[in-house]
Amino acid sequence: MKRNANIYEVAELAQVSAMTVTRAFSGKGSIAEKTRAKIMEAAEKLNYRPSLFARKLSGGSTNSIGILWSLAPPHSSVRQVRDISVRLYKRGYACHVADSLSDPKIITQCLEEFIDHRVDAVVVQASCSEIASPPFVSLLKRLPACLVIVNEPTPELPFDQLVINEQQAIRDALRHFAKAGKRNPAYFFSSLSRKKDAFLQEMEALGIAGGENNLLHITMSDSMNNRFNWGAYGEYLDKIYPDRIPFDAFLVSTDECAAALISHLKRRGLNVPEDIAVCGFNNSEMSEYFDPPIASVSRSENKVADLIEEMLMKRLANPSLKQQSHTLAMEFIPRASAGITKRR
Repeated sequence: MKRNANIYEVAELAQVSAMTVTRAFSGKGSIAEKTRAKIMEAAEKLNYRPSLFARKLSGGSTNSIGILWSLAPPHSSVRQVRDISVRLYKRGYACHVADSLSDPKIITQCLEEFIDHRVDAVVVQASCSEIASPPFVSLLKRLPACLVIVNEPTPELPFDQLVINEQQAIRDALRHFAKAGKRNPAYFFSSLSRKKDAFLQEMEALGIAGGENNLLHITMSDSMNNRFNWGAYGEYLDKIYPDRIPFDAFLVSTDECAAALISHLKRRGLNVPEDIAVCGFNNSEMSEYFDPPIASVSRSENKVADLIEEMLMKRLANPSLKQQSHTLAMEFIPRASAGITKRR
């Protein structure tokens, strides 16, 4: 069996002292990024891994971070988490990734396991209603550091917060519809969310009648089994509006849903966007290649990863740092499926 490399061999290959290697993996003490990169490259070449077990026994840093995220498809959450994990690995941290399944029991179990593994920090992506519950707050307080990713500011949470605001992008999508002459939009939604509230608020602001009559509740999937009924939109429209669809624009929850809806509208002899405009969500890599290219809402994933990395490193370098809070707005991406705005 091949022997594992030790810290002195890593130091020799990287041409630094063993103490510098220790600092690079512990996260303690200042170290130049160029030097850190040399050490990580040497460690990878030698297949060196620090002993997390020994560090747990000694009470030291485990150089590990827990990531608790809802990985439900079809949006790109897995790609997002991988990007974050790679960034943290380059910083010298191993990541323990868990799918929350948006289930309180699963969330509790994962947080307890993170505590048992003595991770140095945890990143938790969840709805405010989920993460603000007293049992979860109590568990999070037992961790050395915590960064929560939420969809609205939650001042009562005593943790670093990154707020991903989706409301402005939804408002921008409806304003785009209105400028393109679409004055009767509908929102297909599968679960209660702030998206629905933003949709209704912007309709009122634009003076568009309809209100909750323009909310179309549909069941698309069994998220626990990752099964999707892509024909659900067509089935709904054929059942409720078999003769004429009264809406001239649709906002749907994912780009894949938008593609399925556009396909159905074409089968009914309708043109997109001339007869009905469509906007998806998540800005899938393939959205611009559909016919027509699908307008969408970007989750600004690179910016999210940038902020997570920045906020975590600041917290780990200075545990007594005052609470951090950043807000990042999602961005509406106009494309042909949402219609061409009319010039004044």
